[in-house]
Amino acid sequence: MINLRRAYFIAGVLWALILGPAVALGTFAFGAGVSWLYLFGDNPWPSAVEWLLPSIALVAGSITAVMAVWLGYAHGRKFATSEARDSERRKAILLVVAPIVIFAAIALSIWARTSAFQEAMSVAVVRESSFAEFVASNQRIVSLRVEYDNDEDLRAFIGLNGARDGMYRLSWRVSLSTFDSAVISGGHGLELHGKASQEVIGFSLSELRSGYQAEILSGGTGVFVDEPFEFDVSLEPVIGAEELAQLPPGELRRLGTEDSPLMSFASTPFPVTFVIP
Repeated sequence: MINLRRAYFIAGVLWALILGPAVALGTFAFGAGVSWLYLFGDNPWPSAVEWLLPSIALVAGSITAVMAVWLGYAHGRKFATSEARDSERRKAILLVVAPIVIFAAIALSIWARTSAFQEAMSVAVVRESSFAEFVASNQRIVSLRVEYDNDEDLRAFIGLNGARDGMYRLSWRVSLSTFDSAVISGGHGLELHGKASQEVIGFSLSELRSGYQAEILSGGTGVFVDEPFEFDVSLEPVIGAEELAQLPPGELRRLGTEDSPLMSFASTPFPVTFVIP
């Protein structure tokens, strides 16, 4: 037959282990919240608060734990020498089993969270490693020069190199060194393979004159232009669904921006002289 006095005492100890820390944490959180809302806010807190709040929380938790043990002991004494009904025995068993179940649930929750965190970290490590390999193998712009074919036509020679096979987007623009607005611009897709290659983009002084007149002069005339222009080019990979799924979350937000390590940029000046009559 179950010893009710001992059972209630054990129940008191088990509940003390649960309620004591819970009340201590709740008291500390409540005190910190009240202090922030009504007393100190975002201003520097007095140094006394660093020990006062934990002390109050510790006292509250200790009192709760002692009360739980005392109540279990006192309730068990009532049945030390008397015969208890079956309902009282079931109550004692429930009070002992319930905190054990709570402990098991807490332990299971901690284990599940720890396992999920470890799994997430493993996935993140794999993704970061895959992304590092992706960046290392990505095709990049390795050289850029602009040359005159003749008095009217120019060509930009763009050297590319990398180990990744796949589709890319090459974008370019010509602007003045002193203005950010593009005089002419363009772009196209291209399929690159794991070897060095060269793209050639042709444009003419006629295009530069027309773009300059439209963008810089707003249709004006009577200008002699003799200054360096800038040829800017960028290369970015066209990422498929499989590669996209392997990217770290932070890189998804940076795709297509200048902050993305997958983007490659180059710029070079070249002299321009023409007249807009």
